[in-house]
Amino acid sequence: MLILTLEKVANMAQSLPEGTQLRHRTGCPMLDGGARCRCRPAYRLRLRLGDGRRVSATFDTLAEATAWRAEQLGPNPPRPDRARRQQPTIRALAYELLDGIEAGTILNRNGTPWKPSVAHAYRVDIEGTVVPVFGDDLVGQVTPRDVQDLVDRLSASGLSPSTVRNRLKPLRVIYRRAVFDQLVQVSPVDAVQLPADRGRREQHVPAHVIAPMLEALDDVQLRAAWSLLLLAGLRVGEALGLRWADVDHTLGCLHVRQSWCNRSHQMTEPKTRGSSRAVPMPAALRRALAALADARGPEPSHAVILHAAGQLDVPMSRNVIARHAVEAWQAAGLPIITPHAARHSWATMAVEAGMPLHDVARHLGHTSLQMVMQRYAHLQPGTLERSAGIIDRAAGVDAPLPVNLDQLEAALR
Repeated sequence: MLILTLEKVANMAQSLPEGTQLRHRTGCPMLDGGARCRCRPAYRLRLRLGDGRRVSATFDTLAEATAWRAEQLGPNPPRPDRARRQQPTIRALAYELLDGIEAGTILNRNGTPWKPSVAHAYRVDIEGTVVPVFGDDLVGQVTPRDVQDLVDRLSASGLSPSTVRNRLKPLRVIYRRAVFDQLVQVSPVDAVQLPADRGRREQHVPAHVIAPMLEALDDVQLRAAWSLLLLAGLRVGEALGLRWADVDHTLGCLHVRQSWCNRSHQMTEPKTRGSSRAVPMPAALRRALAALADARGPEPSHAVILHAAGQLDVPMSRNVIARHAVEAWQAAGLPIITPHAARHSWATMAVEAGMPLHDVARHLGHTSLQMVMQRYAHLQPGTLERSAGIIDRAAGVDAPLPVNLDQLEAALR
């Protein structure tokens, strides 16, 4: 027989969902003021629905009571103190979020202002996806099924998994704030099944073609820009954010202190905490920058890669950098890569040349070694041979089988 003390019964009652009461069976000592319960209590619910009606029901188990409660109230039941207040629409909350981000009054989860590039991306996704689909819905009306339908449509349209995830980010933030403000109890975005991002191998060019690719660029400024990408591994925004004051010939390094946002057309802080760093300059990069300095006579505050119109504080557009390089490489019959692929090419070249992975991570400006390990660890020279040797020794194999490691490593890349 189940026997519950008064204290346990009280604890059970406190943990029940709102509107739920314990109902003791006939003959239970608790009905007469006893200190112990000798029955299996039922669960009685009294609810006030959104239209003002009151309903009640009794169930033998808490699971049945909870299921009935969710069915009656829907995914986001209104709180009693908010039941009479009109809930805001998704449109109102979306533009409240945008205004707060742009004004600096709404901070990100790290407690810092949002980057201009993120604010711009949120506005594009809100005005292009969130508002057209959910704008007129009250915040408590959107269900997980509604959000899942949106995800399925975006995926079916051919968007990549990462793009689908990014399209949902503003809606996720809207509901995170709505839960905090007690407008809803749960976010319908949290229950959605997003497409798996399998990742992809980053495009890169082998080290031996980097010099011909740079030589094919006749414009001294274009050659300097791609030298920063291919020989220093900078992000394109970091390369465009360089001032001549950041070029330290005494120490032989570049000081990454800011980044150029191509969306908001303004300087911003570097992408992560580890992005503010000193990056060594190889001899070929020094020569490219020296040639650019001789051709232009720069001032410390001027941008290294100037805008095509000659504005001294505005760098060249990344689209212009990419377009002119593509034209030159096509004419020379050389590989064509994007500015971001140039950064990946630098990392691949560094790892294959034997640079330790923690140094690669530091030069790239990554705060975590994990991503570098996942992408580049297999490229370290002799990795497969060392691993095979360790297993041979552990297994007591005296004469390991010959393996063409060059072919094997090439197949795994």
